[in-house]
Amino acid sequence: MLLSQEIAQKIVDQIMENLGHNINVMNESGEIIASGTKERLGTYHAIAAKVIKEERRIDIAAEEAEKHDGVKAGINMPFYYDGKIGGVIGITGKPDEIEKPAKIVKMVMELMLEQEFFKERLYAKHHEHTLFTNQVLEYEGAAGWKEVEGWADQLEFDLSVPRRAILFRLLNSREVLERNPLYTIDRIKDTMLEEIMNSHYSAKEDIIGHLGTDQFIVLKAFQPKDRDETMEWFHSYATHFQRKLDQKFGLRLFVGIGSYYQSPKALKDSFREAKHIMRLLEKQEQKLEGIWMAEDFFLELLFEHIPKKAVKHFLGIYLEQLSHSPELMDTAVELIRHNMNLTETSKAMYLHRNTIQFRMNKIREILPWDPLHDERGRIFLHLLVWYR
Repeated sequence: MLLSQEIAQKIVDQIMENLGHNINVMNESGEIIASGTKERLGTYHAIAAKVIKEERRIDIAAEEAEKHDGVKAGINMPFYYDGKIGGVIGITGKPDEIEKPAKIVKMVMELMLEQEFFKERLYAKHHEHTLFTNQVLEYEGAAGWKEVEGWADQLEFDLSVPRRAILFRLLNSREVLERNPLYTIDRIKDTMLEEIMNSHYSAKEDIIGHLGTDQFIVLKAFQPKDRDETMEWFHSYATHFQRKLDQKFGLRLFVGIGSYYQSPKALKDSFREAKHIMRLLEKQEQKLEGIWMAEDFFLELLFEHIPKKAVKHFLGIYLEQLSHSPELMDTAVELIRHNMNLTETSKAMYLHRNTIQFRMNKIREILPWDPLHDERGRIFLHLLVWYR
């Protein structure tokens, strides 16, 4: 069956809102699969079967309609999709009075049918690409990578192309939906995917996936250049989507961009970096909105690769001592955020500078080095805050 009952009824409902005449849609067997008169669903329409067999329009006058069971006066015409008959559309009424509306309905039907099938194909493509993206990010071992390569060949992706993982997260979609009843999460999701796929930044080799309700992943193909130029290009790329979604829906966006690895097998590491940036910001209770690149977090990301056992061995005892005084740990966090500037830290915490100085002296007594005057002490305090 070319046309499903669900799509047919959806189209009928939308057209009838403005037409004022009943519409029936029949499949290739003459069965009514969509109608403004619900009790006619599933019944046989003899004229529709004849329209399909003879591939021509048939008009039924009122007196002739009485000769056929279940047939009413009106126009019955075939509609087409991709050069094939998709079914028959029937509009109830006097043929001479509904001639123009009938032609419009046929045209609208074919346009909407084309749109629906396009959306279905697009959804199928997105779904397939999402499955492939998940496979790239979660594969295990040589056998798993072999499967990834098979998928890539099927989808015509060149895995040797340089890529970086970009994680997009919609931050206030629930608020936007509450403010605008006409919006739906599907509309927002589809818009996001269309923007990613159709922007002037898009490339054939971009691998795009949808993660959950409000997260999207793009394994973005790019041409490696010097560090500053690369960072500027990715920043422009992410800013483009932030502006688009803000203009269309008032959406705020988190963008985390992982680093580039030469091996395509390490794309999942690039993605983990993007996710880790998001978790770091959440743990530090910083706002997520913005564009965050791995280059801005290289110390934190490097710290993630240190074995947990070693971290606990070297830092655990100092963290335990700091944790006995929550105000000292809070002060340490703010000092790190404000580049060890006592004045800025006091403003951020709404405390007198002398209070911050007093706490800093207490922290200095716990640590093996002075964080204010010894680079080792500053790095050590950074590590303690990240470990916490």
